[in-house]
Amino acid sequence: MLITRRQDLAEQAEILRLHGMSRDAWNRYGSEGFRHRDILVPGYKYNLSDVHAAIGLAQLPKLEKFSVERRRLCECYDELLGGLPEVMRPVIRPDVRSAYHLYNIRVKVGDLLWSRDQIMGAIQAENIGLGVHFRALHLHPYYRDHFGFRRGLCPVAEAASDRLFSLPLYPGLTDVDVRDTVTAVAKVLAVARDHPFPVSDEAEAAAAG
Repeated sequence: MLITRRQDLAEQAEILRLHGMSRDAWNRYGSEGFRHRDILVPGYKYNLSDVHAAIGLAQLPKLEKFSVERRRLCECYDELLGGLPEVMRPVIRPDVRSAYHLYNIRVKVGDLLWSRDQIMGAIQAENIGLGVHFRALHLHPYYRDHFGFRRGLCPVAEAASDRLFSLPLYPGLTDVDVRDTVTAVAKVLAVARDHPFPVSDEAEAAAAG
């Protein structure tokens, strides 16, 4: 969804959203008679289907309630994760109203013996769903292969990309779910502080190989 107070931006977005056409389908077939469409600029197919639009309209009245619940859950995460020195929690600036869409944490992998991916794998083994939002764009195969981008080009983005992952967050999440998630994170980090990541016998044999 795109929201703006500027009429010129709204009109430009309406053109871009549907192939750059000058008139949308409703106006082309209106009561004033048929009118040809003109392609003013290269555009996109960004308009919602009727079904998606209906779902969106039905969800809008729930938006404020969802936002309040997401914020409460984030504050719960903040409190419970505060005792884990290896975890960097999200920071919300006082002049910004966050949508609380994601709850991202960064792990200080330099203080641990495991990588971010190893930590995530162990937490997921505790039946906790996680996500990565997001990996550094220039390291994805398309940009790497087509433009020659390599690690080292954007060190700040890479540092975040290697340390960041998202904990479960949605309005139906319960306080018990949040506590279970933090318990799993704490459990894994406690092991990752002092013990190297376990390597299977097959992996050791392959490395010796």
